[in-house]
Amino acid sequence: MKILPVSLLTVTATIGASSAFADENLEAQVASLKERIEVLESKPSSIPSDSSLTLYGSLRPTIEYRTQSDSNDDRNSELDQRDALSQLGLKGSTAIAHDINAFFKSEWSVNLNNNGELGSARQVYVGLESTAGKVALGRQRPSQYLLISEYIDIFNHASSPFGYDSNGLFFVSDSFTYQYSNSGVTFHSTLSANGRSGSNDADITNFGLGFDRDGLHIGVTFLDKAIAEGNNVKDREETKALALANSFGNLYVAAAYQTSSYSNSKYEKSTFDIVSSYNFGNGYKIKAGLFGYDDGNNGNESGQYTGYNFTVENQLASNVRIHTEYLIRDFDSESTKTFNSITFGLRYDFNIDMK
Repeated sequence: MKILPVSLLTVTATIGASSAFADENLEAQVASLKERIEVLESKPSSIPSDSSLTLYGSLRPTIEYRTQSDSNDDRNSELDQRDALSQLGLKGSTAIAHDINAFFKSEWSVNLNNNGELGSARQVYVGLESTAGKVALGRQRPSQYLLISEYIDIFNHASSPFGYDSNGLFFVSDSFTYQYSNSGVTFHSTLSANGRSGSNDADITNFGLGFDRDGLHIGVTFLDKAIAEGNNVKDREETKALALANSFGNLYVAAAYQTSSYSNSKYEKSTFDIVSSYNFGNGYKIKAGLFGYDDGNNGNESGQYTGYNFTVENQLASNVRIHTEYLIRDFDSESTKTFNSITFGLRYDFNIDMK
């Protein structure tokens, strides 16, 4: 008859011991997990805490209907799906000292009119920035674009700005840039050296000054460019450029002019662009441009033209917009008279913080 109480005592003791063991085991597991977390936190991350990493892009498909007439008044027309400089890139920065940041940018074109394939590199560079200025190495925007063209490059077209496009720089490979800004004044310089191509010295030297205050921009640049033929310099191009831009409330107006001369040629080239835009509110904006290119050749093979364009934009969201554009180029050459196009386009931008 005493077996039952003894058994109950035994079971109770066993359960109590098991419960104590379970509590100790759980505490041990929690302690082990804490140790693992501490170890992981102590290891260096591939992205430091004081760094940024951003994936960005812009997809810009267009549908264009174009017509072009020749000296026989024959008109050729076509409807085509095209691309207005779609792009995809990564950019980031890391603080490496109290006032020094390292930064990079890698950007490629996306050819929506060629199976959507990734195309050539647009910008790929690495640099350092401090209170003493900013330096970078790689394929970059030159001084001439940053101080001149950027202020007239407001249209949704691969050829924008339309005058500058015929005789201006957009990207420079194998380049070293330096930029310093203070009190609204910016100095920017670009030096490109490509080994034995053209010469053993600089292939491109480009520098300029910019002034910005209360919506006003004034930019002047000088460019010296070697035109290579094999390992020899065939010619040298010198280009001087000027840009003026200002905002008057909802109205924006800008103009740019550049002239180029050559060491071994009597021809001088020049371009001009005058652009404007007006924001009506509710996402609607109109843009207009007048442009021209003079290649210095007045013969039948001349590439001279003047033209204008008119664009209506609707900003559907902060990163989505549509546009319709009418563009005309009137060529001086007898073999090519006029070029007209009507374009409808859609643009989707994205910016994703990868940190």
